Parts: sequence; C-alpha cells; structure tokens
Amino acid sequence: MLVNSATTALGWPDWPDFPAEPDAGPEGRLQEYLGFFLKDSIQGFRGNDFQGLAAWEFAFGTCHGEPEGNDGCSPRARAGCDGCACEYAVCIAEPDCCDVRWDQRCTGFCDVRWDQRCTGFCGDTQAGCQENLDAPEPDPLWLDVLIDEVEALEDVSLEQAASALKDRLLADPSFADDEERELLEDLLGYPLDTPWDDVSDQETTLNWACSAFLASPQFQLTGIPMEDLLPAEPDLVVPGSAWADFCGHAAALFDDGALTCGDGTLTLSQ
Repeated sequence: MLVNSATTALGWPDWPDFPAEPDAGPEGRLQEYLGFFLKDSIQGFRGNDFQGLAAWEFAFGTCHGEPEGNDGCSPRARAGCDGCACEYAVCIAEPDCCDVRWDQRCTGFCDVRWDQRCTGFCGDTQAGCQENLDAPEPDPLWLDVLIDEVEALEDVSLEQAASALKDRLLADPSFADDEERELLEDLLGYPLDTPWDDVSDQETTLNWACSAFLASPQFQLTGIPMEDLLPAEPDLVVPGSAWADFCGHAAALFDDGALTCGDGTLTLSQ
C-alpha cells in the first residue's frame, strides 16, 4: 500500500505486485527486508523494525524516480517494452519478458551487439536499443511538473512549493506548527519564505522535503485523513492535482450521473 501510494502520487513507474522475485530487483529486496514471505528459503515476519525503515529509506529516500523508457534498455514493472526494436527477439529467447515483466535480464538481451544470431529473429535492419516512436509517451514525473509550474509563475516562495508537495503526499498543505517549520527549514537549508528563485538547487531541495514526508508517520501510519483533518488546497495547485481533477477521475469509475462533484464535495447517488 505504501509503495503504491508513493509511486502513484509522484508519477513513478509501478513496481511489481507482491510477491516479487527477491533476486530480480530492488522491489524484491524491499519486500524481503520488510518481512514479506516470498519463499521457503527466506524467513518472513510481522512487525516494524530498523531494517524495514532502512530498506524503505534505501528505496525511496532520494525521492527520485525515472520515467519508464520504451527503448528496451530500461527495466519496467510491466511486460514487454511497447514495441521496441528488440522486443520480438528478446521474447523469443525469454518469453517471461513479454508475459510477466521486462526486467534487468530482458534489458541485458536487448543491450548487446546485434549480431547474426539476432537478425535471424528480427531481420537485418533492426538494432538493439531503439525507441518505438509509435508507443505512447509516459506521463511526466509529478515533481518535474511541480517545478515547471513554479518556474512559470512569479513571486513564488519555497513554502508554496513545499506546501503543494506536502498536500500531494500527506493531504495537508499547512505548516502551522512552529517546530515543524523550524525542522523543515533546518533540513532544507532555507527559510520557508525564501523566494523560489533564490533557492540554488531547487530540485534537490524539494527532494529533501519529499524524502522527509515519505518517512513521516503521517504518510506511513495515518492513512487517508478524515474529513475534519482535511484543510483547504495549497496556494499553488499543480495542473491535474486539483480537487476537481481527482473527483472527475472518481466519477469516471461509476455510471454516468452516479457520482457528482461539487465545490469540495463528492455525492454518490444510490
């Protein structure tokens, strides 16, 4: 649930669902360190411990994600590579690459010299890593969209950018507690009222804030805030992240007219 919350909120590629193969990549190691029962040779357990916290920090502490590529040389949680040049040949050799997921093993087949053996599968005009221009472009990472939006506006402060990020992850855009403000300012190295243009390394600064929010009890333990905990939207609303956008996505899950959106309200008719 936490992994899905983080990847969905930040627009990162999906991780494979449980159970993940422990030796296949970071998602398998994270599940192993958190105590998931993956196979007989790995002991599973319940409860939270320092190892689990350290594993979460290792996986998400930098708060940096890479968009999925479609050139065949980028691992992804889904099967196939959206028609990259080497897909057919790789999946003939390793069917799991097109049936289960396109992991590091598949990229290893794609990212090699395209020799006579390969052309026997795919024809003599194909090469290994080549982007499929017909494949849909992946959605941009949410933090990149936030930074683009901030840079397009005038007189924006670091607090407004951090507030939008906090609202995205914790559903709370406020910094009302003085102790919270002081701790966050110490972490970021700037007063929150610093103009955005005066922040020297803007992306890294927001990554620090993002990392703190992802490690907070509000994200990991509180869950979905109750109605009396939901404050207003932040001053800076990233395109696609307004209440109306979320409500519209929810309405699309029901029959026409079954769910209607108002000013901060959602009504589901019987």
